Amino acid sequence: MVINFGTLKLFSGKTYKFRVSNVGLSTSFNFRIQGHDLKLIEVEGAHTMMDSYSSIDVHVGQSFTVLVTLKGPISDYAIIASTRFTGPIVLTTTATLRYAGSNTKAPIPLPQGPPTNDVQWSMQQARTIRYYFFIYFTKFISSKINKKS
Repeated sequence: MVINFGTLKLFSGKTYKFRVSNVGLSTSFNFRIQGHDLKLIEVEGAHTMMDSYSSIDVHVGQSFTVLVTLKGPISDYAIIASTRFTGPIVLTTTATLRYAGSNTKAPIPLPQGPPTNDVQWSMQQARTIRYYFFIYFTKFISSKINKKS
């Protein structure tokens, strides 16, 4: 598992776009940023209804795009990715999201993700994702039916 940076220095009050992809693991991983919500805007290049999550499971071959607004106190925060469905062994990697002007390290302990082998949690999360195409298609079909009436 690789996060391609050690420290990101970003500015409070701004919103940043992160693209999270699982291209090198043979298992899923959970992605989260300490103290921040992830606003999901895209899955596999398809726009979604914007919902907020505290963490997101990224399965093999998947890509997600999230918006993260920096609205916490000026500090450092951990960016965490940890493996899922790997039995008792969990691999975790971290990076640092540093608010500009911060001289405070990320709080310890790191926030935990969902239970490692909890498939139901992951399935429930997947069921909450709604694509714009589905909403557009439903409205399109409804308008065609209403015109025929």
